[in-house]
Formats: sequence, C-alpha cells, structure tokens
Amino acid sequence: MSYSCANKNGQKSFLTIKYLPISPHRKGGLVLGGNMEALFLDTYNRMLKIFTVSVTQVGGELVLRFGADVGGLRDFSSYSSNLPVIMTLSGYTAMSSAGFVRLLYWPDNRNEKIVIGICGMPWQRKSKALARCKPMQVKMFPKFSIEKIETHGNSNWSTAAAAQRGIELRANINHNGSVYVIEGQSDWTNAWEIKPHGEKIEAIPEEHRAGMFKKILPAEIN
Repeated sequence: MSYSCANKNGQKSFLTIKYLPISPHRKGGLVLGGNMEALFLDTYNRMLKIFTVSVTQVGGELVLRFGADVGGLRDFSSYSSNLPVIMTLSGYTAMSSAGFVRLLYWPDNRNEKIVIGICGMPWQRKSKALARCKPMQVKMFPKFSIEKIETHGNSNWSTAAAAQRGIELRANINHNGSVYVIEGQSDWTNAWEIKPHGEKIEAIPEEHRAGMFKKILPAEIN
C-alpha cells in the first residue's frame, strides 16, 4: 500500500508500507472476521481529528475500533490514500462562541452508512470497551483524496462570509460526490475538499460480537 502527500512547496513524496498478514477471528470452524482498516474523520468538533480504525459490520451497519490518532485535518493539505475514509456528517456549532464546522455534500445513498458500535475511541470516557453508541450517520469512500482549499488570510467578518459563499458555490457546481468541510469562526474560514475515488467499497467483515447490537430504528439516527 502506498500513500502520496505534498509538502509546502508542492513537491510530492511517496510512502510504501508492507503489512504483515492478520489472521481472521475464528469461532469454532467459522471465519467471522477478516481485516479492514479505514481512516475516520471526526467532525463533531473543530479539532477535526483523524484516526485509523478497524471496521466490521452488523447487517450493513458499522462497528469501529480505534487504532491510532494520526493528527487533524489541518495536517493534510494535499493527500491521497487507498484506504477507505469514514466521515461523520454532523458538523459542529459552539455553545459559547461563533466557532463551527459545516459539511456540504450531495446526498448519495450508495456511500452513506450508520455507525452503531465503537471501541477504544478517545471520547469514550467511562470505558474503552466495545459498546453500542448513539447511531452516527457517516459517509464512506472506498478511496479518497484531500485538497486544502485556499481561503482568505486576514481576520475579517465580511471576507469570512465571502469565503463561505465561495465554497458553497464550488459545492453546487461540482457534482462529483465530494464532501466539503468548512471550519472557522465569525472572522475566518478554512476549507477542504474530500474527493471520492473508486466505485465500490470492498466487502466489510462481519462483527464477531454481533449479538451486542440491536437493529437501529430510523428515529435513533443522529
């Protein structure tokens, strides 16, 4: 597997990683697992943290186990990966300031999924054990690239508003399946385009503790 990224001068470098094989989980003679890794983008706050996760499924709904913290979206100015990416679609609005995270995208049922279980996530304060979670609506791309969108460099309410309008226009013009992530405050705006690549997500392994998870009702989805 290889990754490419660009430095501040726009020069691309490549990192090639070889993985040791990981045996699937077995219960008796039945193979329940296999292995799938992905990147997870948390849009519930302005840190926009990115984690590696392992992914399993129960009836098409996802269970994620935390792997490692790999930084924030700000660390990825130009990046492409053969790993899938999973993004929460909630966005964020600060309670006591004008800080926000907004997501712009065209709905597409083919890459929208629900996360119903988590394990080891940083926000699990009481216990890091595998647990049901409040269902999270996410997008999942089989492969993807990240592009940092150039926005204004000064602190100004009017230019911040103009930057947001520009990203909205770009999202309306480009019907390419991308998700546009906008982060900022009243006087500045940052933005990234997360672009899907590849047609189909490979088969997601079955969760070996599926009995923990009931069927999720539409009214429960966040």
